[in-house]
Amino acid sequence: MIDPLTQRFLKCYTLLKERNEIRSARQFALSIEVFPQSLNEILKSRREVTIGLLRKFCENYQVNPVYILTGIGNPILELNSPGSQSNILKNSIPVVSAQQLQLYATENIENDQLDTWQLPPQWCGKRITLAIQNQRIHLRPALQSGDILFCRSITESSWRSCVTPNKIFAIVTSDNVFVEKILSISEQGITGSTDEVGEQLFIKWKEIREVWMPQHKWSSAIESHQEITQSDIFQEIIAAQNKSIEQLQKTMHQMSSTGNPTFAYRANAQANIEINTDSVLNPVSI
Repeated sequence: MIDPLTQRFLKCYTLLKERNEIRSARQFALSIEVFPQSLNEILKSRREVTIGLLRKFCENYQVNPVYILTGIGNPILELNSPGSQSNILKNSIPVVSAQQLQLYATENIENDQLDTWQLPPQWCGKRITLAIQNQRIHLRPALQSGDILFCRSITESSWRSCVTPNKIFAIVTSDNVFVEKILSISEQGITGSTDEVGEQLFIKWKEIREVWMPQHKWSSAIESHQEITQSDIFQEIIAAQNKSIEQLQKTMHQMSSTGNPTFAYRANAQANIEINTDSVLNPVSI
């Protein structure tokens, strides 16, 4: 017989599924940082939940922790009720690299095989739960191969109303992930394109398993037109280091003129340190 905590977890899970808050068991497992196989054992009442799993569950969904622990109160919190956890998102989300797209679609990849991205505070409240690296679509200057799209999930009941032409979506089928600019929508499916005038792809509705809507992007190339880059931080670091170098050069000149060659040598060495911006330009390992 399963313990009461697991019973209440299963009840909340079922309620969230009925409300379309949980799209699939696999993605739910990703969101609470457990292996899909482990979650499957819990859902079949063959394994008990852990405290860590329950904490993630309450943090990332509208679940009442008081109900989970004691059985008192409503299982699901209302969006604006006191103590609601609805606006609390994880700071770190999984990133599916270009090399892992097919593995993600076929469910042959585990959490620990995915990179992660630390979300900035200003993105909180947008329900961003997954990042996907673009490999296929190329719409210069809006989107290039290698760009990372930070996405929110679209529930199946909202696919036909949310997926609209001239916007970019990530479409997951049973065997691959397609990042497409949507050209048209029909009763049978959607037609997407890799660029303005290039190859087209038709995907039937019945073939679709997941739909993701990009909210932000990050590009490996620093370009002025990009919406989301680390350029602001980059510029501040460069400016600060340039100022330090100028000060060192000024001090070096002053000290060399006073006949202190040892200090001049040290100042010159510091002034010629190469600026390393890798940590700024590449916050995610792909």
